[in-house]
Amino acid sequence: MKFEAAHADLAACAQTVQRAVATRTTLPVLSGILTTAADDKVTLVATDHEISIRCSAPAAVTSPGSLVLPARYLGDILRKIPYGEVSCEVDEASVRALLTWQRSQFVIHGYAAREFPQLPEIDGARTFTIAQHSLRELIRKTNFAVSREDIRPVLTGAQLEVKAGGAAVFATDGYRIAHASIEAELGQPGEFSVILPGRALSELGRLLSDSEDQVAVAVGANQVRLEFGGIEFTTRVIDGTFPNCRAVVPKEYRAIITAETEEFLNACDRASLVAREGAQMIMLKFEEGRVRVNSQTPEVGSVQEEVAANTSGEPLDVAFSARYLIEALRTIDTEQFILEVSGPASPARLRPVGRDDAFHIILPIRLD
Repeated sequence: MKFEAAHADLAACAQTVQRAVATRTTLPVLSGILTTAADDKVTLVATDHEISIRCSAPAAVTSPGSLVLPARYLGDILRKIPYGEVSCEVDEASVRALLTWQRSQFVIHGYAAREFPQLPEIDGARTFTIAQHSLRELIRKTNFAVSREDIRPVLTGAQLEVKAGGAAVFATDGYRIAHASIEAELGQPGEFSVILPGRALSELGRLLSDSEDQVAVAVGANQVRLEFGGIEFTTRVIDGTFPNCRAVVPKEYRAIITAETEEFLNACDRASLVAREGAQMIMLKFEEGRVRVNSQTPEVGSVQEEVAANTSGEPLDVAFSARYLIEALRTIDTEQFILEVSGPASPARLRPVGRDDAFHIILPIRLD
């Protein structure tokens, strides 16, 4: 194999696929990037058996072929090269590659391409398209709420619901729920849902742009493939039954506040400075025309903030996890938000003002 490619194109591809390189594996070949030169392009592929990423760049191919190059060394070399053309010549018999840039030469030992696993095929897929910025927002507003514990594997993913007129995502770790939806013409995919791993969604969110460019999505029984901007991203599907999150949304609320999002977020953020130990709890005290935000840790100290708010209903004291409250507030993209509380030990709903495309359900911390 021998090819020459622009450094910027090759480095961008390598940086993209590195997100799928296995960091802990008993198969050394999975720590590498399958590099294939053919048909006037070079294609890089990485996988950790959960997600796979393929990316191509234009190249002048003198001799086609393939080799798996160690991701760490390939990435480091391309980061150190600032510009220009990079030449790669592979001796497949000795399983090594010679990278040349101006007067610099790098020799890298790799693995035979035949050792690299084949990417899964998606049979009988249901397909639809969605704008990159829309999918990115769905992920941003929900994926932080997936569970980090493997006790219930289904909660380590988010449920994507698809129909012809739009899409919705639910994520929960058993203590909170994040929901976001969009109305858009997605083609004729039919109505279905699929559970996607939280890690895959995190990596996907980093690759998506804020553009109107479309993502072509193919959903199979065990895999989902997304194609956009010259990138092919594949992830496994989590098997199981996702909780009915809609059933948890309270029907009635005892207290409701409307406040400035940034002001309230900053107050909670400051209060969290002394809530880093133990339950990491923030206490909200609803009063007429304001909300008091308090936190205290005996070994550290205490914080009290006061935020102006429109209040209705009962005067209540309710405690929340500082992290859960702050993470939900950071996804609110309107100037004001609404917090609806059904009781000191019952679920509360947090949502943007004037919008019905997103909400968060947070369980308070019981004080008794």
